[in-house]
Amino acid sequence: IVNTVTKLGKTISHTRTEFICALTQKPLAYASQVKYMPTGNWYMDLVFGNKFFYDLYSNYIVGESAPIIYEEKHLIRDVILSNLEIQLVSGSGIFRMNKEHTNPFGAMHGGCHAMVMERMGNVYAKHQLSSDTVVLKAMQIEFLKAAKGIIHIDCETIIKKDDEIHVRVLLKREDGKIFSEGKLRFLSSCHVTRDTI
Repeated sequence: IVNTVTKLGKTISHTRTEFICALTQKPLAYASQVKYMPTGNWYMDLVFGNKFFYDLYSNYIVGESAPIIYEEKHLIRDVILSNLEIQLVSGSGIFRMNKEHTNPFGAMHGGCHAMVMERMGNVYAKHQLSSDTVVLKAMQIEFLKAAKGIIHIDCETIIKKDDEIHVRVLLKREDGKIFSEGKLRFLSSCHVTRDTI
């Protein structure tokens, strides 16, 4: 795994992660992200950039006296799927967040957004393509608001071909305000070859 900062600004950076096969040294996949860097506010940078001040913040404002360490679990089955209710026919679902899905600020972790979207999109794509299995070929996520509480999920088809589907997955509040929007591209696995991935 090779991580590279491709652009660095005052408050955000653009990163690229490449996943390379250890045996062949050929690229398997890549991911690009926009990451928030120091806030640019001297007070916030002092609190979150200094362990002593961050510990004070987390102990007295957030109320955590020690880091929470969770027992090791199967990530998809026990952490994601156990909290996800899927209504296959409507292409919708509900995700019930708890503390193990959050970042230090109490909002849903960005990686958790991606995993929930991939699981929902996967089930939706299999149903729409009438396929037993599908392979995720591409994913793009826009984070719009901090997600907390019960997350409502909607899937819809953007483009559908014989063995391929582009799916929009929205994570929303109960009132419909969008936390994040994902665009995922799936291929029916019966048509997948090494060259198509």
